[in-house]
Amino acid sequence: MSKPSSVRIEQCTQAQLKELLSLAAGQPGRNVSMPIGMADREELYRLLAELCGGEEGSGELLLTTICAEEAPVEALRGIKELAKKLSADARTEAHRNAAILVYHAAIAAAFGRHGINLSSRPIDARCSLYEDLATAFAEDPLGDVFREAADRAMNLEGIP
Repeated sequence: MSKPSSVRIEQCTQAQLKELLSLAAGQPGRNVSMPIGMADREELYRLLAELCGGEEGSGELLLTTICAEEAPVEALRGIKELAKKLSADARTEAHRNAAILVYHAAIAAAFGRHGINLSSRPIDARCSLYEDLATAFAEDPLGDVFREAADRAMNLEGIP
């Protein structure tokens, strides 16, 4: 198995991000500029369930919680921490990318819906990433999560 890259998702170009999303969806070479539909979400559910020890429904529960407007900050913080652990424990790049997506989605949900940055990095450093993810997931509730975070970050510059 090859050693994971040390490049952070926040530093990816738009083309690299599109490739990353297609890898996370388990469909290398797919043009991610097309809306990612529910079939891709099912693949994400599968990858996350595998990361969570094969617990059926675990991936769906993580994403449903992140996308729920009423999700409390502490639940999102817990998901963020779990995603960090899942990313570190991932055995394949697709699994790692799925965990990283959940990590960013939890941070975006907390910021977009509650105005709280769960990361030590300034949220404005992720604004373009969230814009790209909002576009890539435009037809999915995850797109709304990233859109809300990107919009709030653009409207409230200088948030730590």
